[in-house]
Amino acid sequence: MTGKKKITVAVLAVVIIAAAVILCNLPDIQSRMTRNEAPSEDFVEFFTGFYEAPDKGAVLDSGGNDVTDDFYNATVRYYEAGDFMSIKDYMWDNGISEVSRSGESLQNL
Repeated sequence: MTGKKKITVAVLAVVIIAAAVILCNLPDIQSRMTRNEAPSEDFVEFFTGFYEAPDKGAVLDSGGNDVTDDFYNATVRYYEAGDFMSIKDYMWDNGISEVSRSGESLQNL
């Protein structure tokens, strides 16, 4: 093989390996992007209603267990500070899979 062909083959191999790594890690990359995005207006509106009437809400963890009181007590300070990103982070870090209030629900945030 000539020098030009060797370089072309090497570059092509690097591109193929890089594409394979990206495709294999795509779900993880998407999860991190979703997690790190700022909370939407709907998220803020939903949780404003939740904290204004916590007795009408329910929070479930990934096992389906009701963790409403623990969630509220751990996150109300974030709500009071207007820090909705910390509420979202708490949900990710603690396996919160569903939050509902007065018939509305946010799942898998």
